[in-house]
Amino acid sequence: MNVPNASSTKTKRDNWAFIQRALGKFEIDLPASTVEQVIAGDGDAVVKMVNTVYTFLTKRTPPSPPPRPAVMERSAVRGVRPVLPKIKKDAPPPDSAKVSQQSTRRMMRPSASGLRTATVQSERSLVGGDPGLAKSRGPLAKPVFEVGKTQVLKPRKGEGSMAAITSATHPTGGVRPVFDILNGSVKTVLEADDSPAVRDILRSFDPRRPVVACLAAGMEQIPDRLLAAVIGHMRSKALYIADSCVGSTREFWLFLSAFIRGYHALPSAPALDALRGLIQEVIAGIRDRDVAVAHLLLLHYALPLALPVITRHRRLLEPLLSDVVGLLDPTDVPTHLAVVRAVQEGLPAAATAPAIASLAAALLPCVPSEAPALTDVIDLYLYYATVGAGHTNGATRADSIRIAEACARADPESLEQHLDQLADIANDPWCGAAAAVLRLAVAVSTEVPESDVAETIAATVAARPVAAPISIAVVTTLVPRLPAVPALGRDVVRHLVGLDPDLVRYLLTHAGPAPPLPPALGPVATEPLMARTDPALLWGATCSYLDSIDADHLDAVHLAVLAACVDSATGTDQAGLDAFESGFEHVVDHLYVGLCDPLVHAQCRHVLSAVLLTVRPALVAQGRGAVSDSLETVSSVLKMLTEPGADPACLESTMDWLDGLLDEADADLRQALRLRTVGSLPHELMLQPRVKAFVEAVESRVASSRAASANPVSRAGTAFE
Repeated sequence: MNVPNASSTKTKRDNWAFIQRALGKFEIDLPASTVEQVIAGDGDAVVKMVNTVYTFLTKRTPPSPPPRPAVMERSAVRGVRPVLPKIKKDAPPPDSAKVSQQSTRRMMRPSASGLRTATVQSERSLVGGDPGLAKSRGPLAKPVFEVGKTQVLKPRKGEGSMAAITSATHPTGGVRPVFDILNGSVKTVLEADDSPAVRDILRSFDPRRPVVACLAAGMEQIPDRLLAAVIGHMRSKALYIADSCVGSTREFWLFLSAFIRGYHALPSAPALDALRGLIQEVIAGIRDRDVAVAHLLLLHYALPLALPVITRHRRLLEPLLSDVVGLLDPTDVPTHLAVVRAVQEGLPAAATAPAIASLAAALLPCVPSEAPALTDVIDLYLYYATVGAGHTNGATRADSIRIAEACARADPESLEQHLDQLADIANDPWCGAAAAVLRLAVAVSTEVPESDVAETIAATVAARPVAAPISIAVVTTLVPRLPAVPALGRDVVRHLVGLDPDLVRYLLTHAGPAPPLPPALGPVATEPLMARTDPALLWGATCSYLDSIDADHLDAVHLAVLAACVDSATGTDQAGLDAFESGFEHVVDHLYVGLCDPLVHAQCRHVLSAVLLTVRPALVAQGRGAVSDSLETVSSVLKMLTEPGADPACLESTMDWLDGLLDEADADLRQALRLRTVGSLPHELMLQPRVKAFVEAVESRVASSRAASANPVSRAGTAFE
């Protein structure tokens, strides 16, 4: 709104009448008496008018005006300095209730003296703009530090009594400053490295500032190795820093505000790891010394410093938020709820869901299962999960399921009652949301096996079409659960063989470099899947699936799964042997024929060797000879490899494989090679030089075995050896 400049009283009244009408549309009451006083130049009236508008716009109570300075009597003699009143050093600190804020020009670093809480109605929720979210107290006004004044911290209502009165005055408060503690570490490490680069760094420091403050302000310009060494030296003083922070909120603010920028200024390197370790140790020391002070520092200092950084650098949400909430004792329900509320109100709507999910993952495991407050905390998180599950953004839905997943780990039975409200996400087009609800269903069914809802969710997700993100989620989540959900084996294998062979090898055995995985799928277990499942069960499910689809041949991904299963077959029980034997019957012909295909020859040779040398002996011990009898197919393979147009490299490799098999064979396998393989070879094939040499070697080995078994002395010597 524009009003003309004027100096006459009449024009001023006209201008103010126009302003009053405009403000009246917003229901801002500006009395005519106040307007007249403003026109007359009354300073108090101006303050009253500004406070009225300020309260309407911010919904906060304006700060108290600064006290008027005392009138100083100046000497009448020209050139003589005025005499200021003496300040007694031992004077008691003024009552905090009587200490008002100084002018904004003198507001400096945060302390407890300016803590103010304004009651606001929060209309922003997890889903962004949803007025249905629980309304609560608004964020704290930014605290200010008043230089030279000792303030007494007063706890907020419901936060309990303070365990100590902290002082913001140094050094008279008796607390050793943090920068004094850390300056020695910086000087010790930097001065020990007398290189030109370090000398340049030291010369660049401002001599008027503490050395550690200069280091923190330019940490990204310091070599990573050197910075990691400095911070490593600082970590040895973490307990002293914690003592200083407990004694003074100002010292905590100085410490955290100086080093928090390292989260985004430093790359992922040893220096950043060392910095996070320092902050975590200091935070743990503060919490161990005084939980009440730790909670005050978290709500009034750590979160107001961390949340703006997270807003600007979203990638820092997980590490930074998890580090600062280390100040919280999760069993303190009022403070726990206040932290969740502060995070919700301090971050943009798009970052609220992942932040609440991070809090749930970090804090819920710390709440004892027997704690009476666990139910209240879980109800709070489940509220966010339920509201977020209906959000239009897929990432928010996935984060909401992550919240519920954390609740499931803490109390699966209580979550099972809410699981039906999340079942629709099993068909969610956003793969990350479907993957999250699948993990949730598995987590619930692990603790509550009779949960029909969890079983339905798992079956719905597994039945979805093959697509890389959702297939990876199905494989990584359900392969370890195959013994509990054997009915889903076919769908699990369908998703598994639909992936890239290299990815399958990595997921099953961690062979090869780690491929990039979609971040929406969440963390993938560091342990290979074959270490967490029954190899025989996966072998049987894979062979059964290949037989059901009537595959013409085995491709690379099929053989990657079979190889991983048979390589992990150690100490197989009776049920496992049954699965291996029945599954081998489904794929045996494909394995032998694959020896003629240059693309899969090596993989087929590997799988056959593992079955014949590892699984077959256990089957023979039970009188089962089906695997040994399959060697009769080798004669057909050799015949195909000697026909015109066959790959000679495959023939050579197959003969090398047979020679190696003979070298490692036991008596039963040598006999099977003689009766099944050599006995079925056509006469013309035996004329091939390599085949003839193999036949002679088999006959020689079998004859030697018979001679050894017929000679008692030889048997006794063998037994003795």
